[in-house]
Amino acid sequence: MARDSKKGETPLFPFPNLCIYSSWHPPSLSVRWAHVNYRAAKRMTGHELRFYLSRIAAIRPDLVHLHYGPDAWYFLPVLQRLETPRLVSFYGYDASSFPRRYFGLGALFLRKVFRSVDRVLAMSEDMKSDLVRLGCPPEKIRIHYPNGVDMERFSRPQPHPRAREKVIILNVASMEGRKGQLDLVRAFSIVREKISGAELRIAGEGPLRGDIEKAIRRLGLEGCVHLLGHVRYEDLPGLLSGADIFCHPSVTTARGDKEGIPTIILEAAASCLPVVATVHAGIPEAVIDGTSGFLVQEHDIPSLSQRLLELCLDPGMRRAMGMAGRRHIEQRFDVRMLAEKREVLYDELLSESSCRSGCR
Repeated sequence: MARDSKKGETPLFPFPNLCIYSSWHPPSLSVRWAHVNYRAAKRMTGHELRFYLSRIAAIRPDLVHLHYGPDAWYFLPVLQRLETPRLVSFYGYDASSFPRRYFGLGALFLRKVFRSVDRVLAMSEDMKSDLVRLGCPPEKIRIHYPNGVDMERFSRPQPHPRAREKVIILNVASMEGRKGQLDLVRAFSIVREKISGAELRIAGEGPLRGDIEKAIRRLGLEGCVHLLGHVRYEDLPGLLSGADIFCHPSVTTARGDKEGIPTIILEAAASCLPVVATVHAGIPEAVIDGTSGFLVQEHDIPSLSQRLLELCLDPGMRRAMGMAGRRHIEQRFDVRMLAEKREVLYDELLSESSCRSGCR
């Protein structure tokens, strides 16, 4: 949606020249109509188009980076009036379920986006394959993970001093279909039959909370499965340090919705936790099966429970996999390294643009 320009900083990205479009002023019927139009038809109103073109004319950006394919489609009327180099990042649903929306027109929208941008950033090889199938030229695609991990913030160099007889499995995710918590609760019920000291903690909120609570009651797990609700980001390192195993069994929804690479998996691995997850989207690039954790097929509850059980029974394996996971995150997902790679992508795009301009 169109926003009023307000310079400032965010807690995570303290850039003094960042322009944040935080609100329209004054509010008007045009604004309310723009919101409806965005949600229902992904079509920009003339009022918004004029707003954005005036802001861009004032800012005079060297490069435009859009986030999420559907929003790039929404901003297409703006892009088509610019000669500035532009790129778009895809994150998950926009490359998986969105193409099926609007009676299949979502895929047509994205193909127009592909033609209108210079570079397309995918989070994983799996996502790149999805984008190519949708019609994106392979030469435009670059693999780039947008959200790295602050390795100093997420670390646990010393073993947690908790009593050995208690093993805590942690899941942190919104309670929605693709996060797989219902599968996790069912798998944990099998683990609990073998290990009376096992405990499952689920942090997050969402539309499936009621279904998860029903599953916990039906399986008689009220005393050993704890729903923690929303956890503030600043409290996340402490929550991870209090766990022994991290489990994130992502699944593809009936609508085809998939994740990219869940950031929380990277943060858990950086915290020296072994990760049990599924062969889903880009997760195999974050979890090395048999080395930093285990991967199972989606909805394979027996295998999920078996892998959790193995880790519960073997503290040495947990430590070894946790350290291997941290090394893997350091090598591929350190936030500073990824920031440098993004700068290279920007420089590459600007250089190409400069060359084209010079050849005219």
